[in-house]
Amino acid sequence: MNYNFSFITLYFSLSHEDKKFFALYVNKNYPNKKPFAKILKYLKSIDKSGEEYQSDKLAKIIFKDKSKNKELGTILSALDEKCREWLVLDDFQKGSIEAKVLLLDIVNRKGLSEKIYYKRNKRMQQLIEKSNKKDSGGEYNRWKTKNDAVFHSSFNHVQQKEKELIMLQAEEDLDNFYILTKLRYAYEKVVTLRLKESIIPKESKTDANNLSLRYMNSTHPLICFFALVIQLELTENISYYESAKSLLSKYACLINPIQLPNYFACLHNYIASSLRKKKVTARYLFDLQKLAVEKDWVTGGGQMPVTTFNNIVTTACIVKETLWAKDFIKKFSSKLPNDEKNTTITLAKARVLFNEKKFKEAAQMLGLIEYNIDYAALRVKSLLMCCLYESNKNDIYFLKSKFKNYQIQVKNMKSINENIKKACLNFIEILLKFTNGNVDYKKLQTKVEQSESLVFQDWLIEKVNERI
Repeated sequence: MNYNFSFITLYFSLSHEDKKFFALYVNKNYPNKKPFAKILKYLKSIDKSGEEYQSDKLAKIIFKDKSKNKELGTILSALDEKCREWLVLDDFQKGSIEAKVLLLDIVNRKGLSEKIYYKRNKRMQQLIEKSNKKDSGGEYNRWKTKNDAVFHSSFNHVQQKEKELIMLQAEEDLDNFYILTKLRYAYEKVVTLRLKESIIPKESKTDANNLSLRYMNSTHPLICFFALVIQLELTENISYYESAKSLLSKYACLINPIQLPNYFACLHNYIASSLRKKKVTARYLFDLQKLAVEKDWVTGGGQMPVTTFNNIVTTACIVKETLWAKDFIKKFSSKLPNDEKNTTITLAKARVLFNEKKFKEAAQMLGLIEYNIDYAALRVKSLLMCCLYESNKNDIYFLKSKFKNYQIQVKNMKSINENIKKACLNFIEILLKFTNGNVDYKKLQTKVEQSESLVFQDWLIEKVNERI
């Protein structure tokens, strides 16, 4: 049996029904869905107990390289974390002994330490006493017998008072983890509702508000962090952002590196949203991204998501930090997923060339990019339209033809988020106006500046102003 990663063990301990519910939970909360789908497909194809699991085979399926165990470990560790979160949210209230005992491993990933043993021992006895299972006592005795050797070899040197202190600390850790998980879940729910419905339902807002206010002054920095970012989402008070960023800077060492990008995303989501609403400038977003890059909040010790890479390069170019963008591309290109690396790097370099006003070179580079998904096509084609406009301002018929063709392509895209699709269609509509006569550019200027859904907005404002 090849159990290199705890997620595999945990996954095969779930029932068939639980596996389905866990998959739904991860699809909603885990950003990197593509490798996760491949992992699940592979796990479904092997023995029901996981006996046939081979890490090198799974690494080859995901990365086309069986030596990529480090990258695979990063993904599986993140899934392991999500699975245990889901167990808290789904099973903690139902009194499931198995689920609660699994949770006791969350505080220490490296094995059966003194703290974990005593916490498990004490909590297990409490659970057994409350259990309705007839054979629960037998289950506990079998479990204790199995671990007695570990107990005697590890703890003979520990005095009774020290044992009691360890048990108290272990109980506190579990309580903190449970509170932190509830806060994280409340935060994700608030953000999801905001993105989906724009207006957060009153009941959800009240529940999240009460929960976050309860822990705003917690002495545990990570609990306090999520209480702050919930309030940030609900009130849009920038002082909460500054406090949360300060906490993350000071206590990032307490967070599993794999989870750091999730904490950073809480701050990034708010600033990106505020930028779209014109409450902050692009410089504000760049300063946050630059800090995150310097402190390595964006990779989790493993790969960098393509979207994160693109966002950072784009923001750097918007605020005219071209040299910094070049250095970033050079340093972090190796962190990108192999199957999207070449496309992402080429697009980033084209974005920098565009910023340096090397429009023809940028267009040639964009023409070399291969993409097989609609969202990648939008990023590439939208920038290409900007390059074509800059390079062919006097060729109205050529530009109109290119813009019209792109408009048709976007309208026919089925798998694109409607908000992103709308932002691109609005962009093309403005471009087409540049090819028409009798345009009221003063009126168009107001429309572009006030638009809340428009890609390349700053560039379009600049082009409109040139025509006034």
